[in-house]
Amino acid sequence: MGLQFKTTTATFSSSGTQSVATSFSSTILDAQACLQGFTATYNNTDHNVQECTAEISNVSYSGNTVSMDVTFDFKDDSSHEMSGSVAILVIANAQ
Repeated sequence: MGLQFKTTTATFSSSGTQSVATSFSSTILDAQACLQGFTATYNNTDHNVQECTAEISNVSYSGNTVSMDVTFDFKDDSSHEMSGSVAILVIANAQ
């Protein structure tokens, strides 16, 4: 079947790491995940941002499923509530 593409999104109510998986219609021979974009939002008012990062790591595949860890880190110098999402493009070489 060749290359296949899928998009998925990880949604965060605070900083942290999530395991994300997406399935394809056939067996995966190789796969990679790309950061397509991310959003970071304070839930109440405007604040100074100290650090804002998004990262995809530990990409693996088994059968027809591609799995990865997605990390979202959004910090300021206080304990303000924040949230965000990470958009992911998964590229798979499938049978």
